[in-house]
Amino acid sequence: KCDENCPCTGQNGQQLPYSNERTLILDKRSVIYECGPKCHSNCDYDCILRTSQSGTLIKLEVYHTDDKGWAVRTMEDLRKGQFVFKYAGIFMKSNFEGGNNYTLEVVNKGHRTSQAVNSEVVGNIARLVNHS
Repeated sequence: KCDENCPCTGQNGQQLPYSNERTLILDKRSVIYECGPKCHSNCDYDCILRTSQSGTLIKLEVYHTDDKGWAVRTMEDLRKGQFVFKYAGIFMKSNFEGGNNYTLEVVNKGHRTSQAVNSEVVGNIARLVNHS
């Protein structure tokens, strides 16, 4: 089990980013480092530093709205800081020129970057959140 001594925790400022209930406890982080193949702590997949790697664990519903098209909503209450899902798509590095309805611009510490994730062709359910 990972703790403050895990090398991956060091990348998070020697603090665990998640509580034991797997809710986010570090505020305003642009990046959270999790354990992966290069981790030397020999943790399992239930490691707290693999929270986002567990996939969507809450019940979601995809539905159609009259004015915005397809959308997604939760079917259960969420806890503050609870992981819902990853935004998946194609990473674009420069001059994405605003993209489309499924482009999520990357912002780093409140500053716009020339990076974005476009999920129009390759993506997941998260691309419908903008429409909710």
